[in-house]
Amino acid sequence: MYLKIEKIAKLSLDWEVNVYFKLFAFDQIRDQYLVIEDKEVPARRFYEMRTKWGFSQFFSQETFNDAANGYLVDDCCTFGAEVFEIQRTLKLKKLVLKKPSR
Repeated sequence: MYLKIEKIAKLSLDWEVNVYFKLFAFDQIRDQYLVIEDKEVPARRFYEMRTKWGFSQFFSQETFNDAANGYLVDDCCTFGAEVFEIQRTLKLKKLVLKKPSR
C-alpha cells in the first residue's frame, strides 16, 4: 500500500511536502484496525523525484484472502490512511554587508 501525491503539475518547481502517515486495514470480524507505520523514519518527504511512499507488503496475500482474518469478508475490504503534513516555518533575516571602514 502506498500514498501518492497527485496533480504535481500544479505545484511550484521546487515543491515538497513533508508528512507523518499511517496506513490501516480494517478487521471486520474483530472491529479493529491493523495499523502500519514506519517507526524508524516516521516523517517522509514527497518531492518531484519521490511522489509516493508506503509499504511493499502490508500483509501476505494468503493472510488477506483468509476470511478468518477479517480483512476480506464477502469480497469487501476497507483500507485507510492518516496523514499529517509537517508545516515548515521559514524565518528570513535581513543581512546588510558594509564595506569595512579604514
